[in-house]
Amino acid sequence: MVYNLERTLDDIKQEGILEGRLEGKKEGKREGKIEVAKKLLKKGLSIEEVLEITELDIEKISVDKYKQ
Repeated sequence: MVYNLERTLDDIKQEGILEGRLEGKKEGKREGKIEVAKKLLKKGLSIEEVLEITELDIEKISVDKYKQ
């Protein structure tokens, strides 16, 4: 019974590690898109064009544009 509990805890730990890695990858992709969006805006592209290219939402573009 103790073995089963240890195994279950190990499984939960591994699942948490995998979820953390996936979340980190998602966040990294999003940050990359934001950097691209900033560069596109600096080059003079419209927000609509940037949204289409980066697939970001307008709120994120607007907030990040003015953080520069």
